Amino acid sequence: MNSITIVLLTLVSISGVLNLLMGVYVGTIKTHFTGKWAFFGVSITASIYIFGFAMELVSQTLPEVMGWIGVEYIGIAFCPPLSLLAVLHYTAMERWLKRKVIASLFIIPSLSLILLLTNSWHHLFYRSIYWREGAPYKTADVVVGNWYVVQGCYTFGCLLLASLILIGQWRKTPVYRKQVFAMLIGQLLPIASAFLYMIGATPYGMDPVPFVLTLTSACYIWAMKTTGMIDIAPIARDFIFESMRDGVIVLDPLDRLVDYNRAAQRIVPVLCTPHLGFTLDKLKEMEAGGRNLLTRLASSELDGGQRIRWEQQEDIRHYEVYVAPVLNRRGDAIGRMMTLLDVTEAAVSEERLRYLATHDGLTRILSRTFFLEQAEQLYQACLYEGKGFSLFLLDIDHFKLVNDTYGHFAGDQALVHVVQICQRHLPEAALFARYGGEELVCALPRTSLSGAFGIAEAIRTDLAHSPLPWEEEEITVTSSFGLATVQTVGDSLADLLQKADKALYQAKERGRNRVCPAILPPASTESRG
Repeated sequence: MNSITIVLLTLVSISGVLNLLMGVYVGTIKTHFTGKWAFFGVSITASIYIFGFAMELVSQTLPEVMGWIGVEYIGIAFCPPLSLLAVLHYTAMERWLKRKVIASLFIIPSLSLILLLTNSWHHLFYRSIYWREGAPYKTADVVVGNWYVVQGCYTFGCLLLASLILIGQWRKTPVYRKQVFAMLIGQLLPIASAFLYMIGATPYGMDPVPFVLTLTSACYIWAMKTTGMIDIAPIARDFIFESMRDGVIVLDPLDRLVDYNRAAQRIVPVLCTPHLGFTLDKLKEMEAGGRNLLTRLASSELDGGQRIRWEQQEDIRHYEVYVAPVLNRRGDAIGRMMTLLDVTEAAVSEERLRYLATHDGLTRILSRTFFLEQAEQLYQACLYEGKGFSLFLLDIDHFKLVNDTYGHFAGDQALVHVVQICQRHLPEAALFARYGGEELVCALPRTSLSGAFGIAEAIRTDLAHSPLPWEEEEITVTSSFGLATVQTVGDSLADLLQKADKALYQAKERGRNRVCPAILPPASTESRG
């Protein structure tokens, strides 16, 4: 063994040891990174390749050389697809990491290894092998066969594709550029070295890749120790974009659809690949049932963020929509991005709380506090317009007797029954509320005393003729009414309520089941029960 062989063997051994150490490190480290075992495979197959090459250097016969070349090809054939898999895991390109896709990557390497081991029968891999003349150390050379070219192209293809993916990742994740740089070195240096070897540009036809792998393994180890490459890897933009629960729609300056994620497609089903490039207006025309949402999305009023309510078929959803400009590196707007946050649960809860704060839980009509707030505003508006404003108080007759005779649940049902009868006759503009206990109140804007009297009388009559069915009998439920209307500009809402309360007291004193205005109409118009 001459001195040149010793030097080469030393360099190759260093390369093999580095790759082996990297494999041990990757294989033993605890991490959630899914590409760990692909990196481990790259390290181990590279080590097999390198140590096989080292043994080829010290081989004394051509059969020995061929035997060790067979060992080398365990690494040569399988390292490139494993390297591609490691890059796919690193960039979180999950859609390609299917079992069938992974298995297909190893078809050609497996065939290459089989054909190499059986090369003496068909010579598809190497046509012949011989000792190179004129070399300063003993080295073999080969005449390549057809399948050697296939394997070479496949190796280049795997490494080149991995390089292109990493170049794309370089632009997307500037924070992780040290890691990407190390991985690019791991792809590009072997490509360049193998190319020089294949065109015969290396000294004495020597394969430089085992020596180059010293640099690639050193880069990997540096990235793992300084940037935590195996522990902390970037998540690809596509993975983040598609994993978002919020819908994202990206438009260009002409409002044409240029991108969207799965969440947005679930919200607006018309979004699909064939519709890329369509304007928002065209998409609005195409979508059935979603026009309201897309119309709101197209409006400029959403620039500051807004909550919208979208009804589609029987489903009602609430979204908070935010629109932000998409800027290029110079800060120029090149489009806009719409983010749709599904806030249905929060909106429903808010509506429920708002409803409970403004409505009576039993009768589902307005609460006293909310009624007073709304009636005051309505009253002031009627005064400003010079229109009439009336109201009445209603009290269920002998309500305590119903509770004592039939139970409190029957009393609750009687109250609900009265409310339902009232709602049959009240105009749309009326404010109707539970004033307290068995007492109800109704404000009638733009209504005269005679008009209010007619409404109250219709309710009283309907109630008297509509008993409440209860178990095997019927409960007769009647009510007394006290009416009041605006008489002078100086009257306040509190004054009206006080007048109505006095009129209600009069109705009870006169025998109940009657309507009694604060200023009584002629006696012939009084109602008696």
